[in-house]
This record gives sequence, structure tokens and C-alpha cells, in this order.
Amino acid sequence: MASVLVWLPLTAAKCCRVAARRVVIASLYKATNCAGTVASFAFSKAQRLLNPAAFKRVFDAAALRVSSKELLILARPNELEYARLGLVIAKKNVRRASARNRIKRITRESFRHQLPIDADTEASLDIIVLARGGLDKLDNPALHELLTNLWRQLQRKARKQTKE
Repeated sequence: MASVLVWLPLTAAKCCRVAARRVVIASLYKATNCAGTVASFAFSKAQRLLNPAAFKRVFDAAALRVSSKELLILARPNELEYARLGLVIAKKNVRRASARNRIKRITRESFRHQLPIDADTEASLDIIVLARGGLDKLDNPALHELLTNLWRQLQRKARKQTKE
């Protein structure tokens, strides 16, 4: 009985540390914007293109196209109030799974931080990022720079299209 009484406080203390760690990690995904409200940088399911029909709509009627040697970005307006992202990183173009996962992770991070700046134009796009050959040869800073430039081009084209 004495060992049970000693065991319970240790277990409770361990659980509290795990819960505290989760709170700290969750707070890292939130930041305050200039209005003082809390903005989440998490990549929720609502921000993803999930089913083949959503991908097909973008592939069939891509109103905006931005490309480089390593990436192609297709986009079209959607009926929602936020942008959604779909990734097509084919094994044919990026052989190693770890490289595909790295590219997807960096692309999602770049999408969360760069794209939804202007709520009037970019907030309502469905976007697909397609990998081309040679993308796995880029290191992380080069990939970030490439994506930043492509997001800027996409924003300019979206603004130009909405003005017309």
C-alpha cells in the first residue's frame, strides 16, 4: 500500500509535466498580429485540398499559373473565405521519401506564413503546388526563397485578375 501512495504523486507530477509541455507547444503555433488578436499558424484540415474532386477543379480551370524550373503553382478562386493548399510531390520527380516530406513541410510552412496576407485577394484561392525534377537538390533556404518569390508572383497575378 505504501508503494502505491508513493507511485501516485510521481505519476501525477509526470502527467502535469506532459500537459505543461503540450501547452507550451500549442502556444508556439499562435502569434499575435498587428490588431492584437491571436492568429494560429497551424495547418488545419480546412486549409487542405483533400479529395480528388477539389484537385480536379483546380487542374481543369486554373485561372492563375506561376512557375519556376523546379515548381509549378496552379490556383483558382474558391467560394470560401480562406486559401486551401494541395501538394503533388511525385515519386518520379523526388525519389526519396525524406526529401518529399521535407519539401511538403517547407511548402506548408511557407504557405501558412506568406500567403494569407491580403484578405481581399489571396484569401479565397485553391492552390496546387506541383514538384518538377531537380526540386530535391535545393537546400532549405533556397526552397524557402523560391517559394517566397512564387507566392509574391501569385499574389500580384491574383490582384491583377481581381482588378480586371
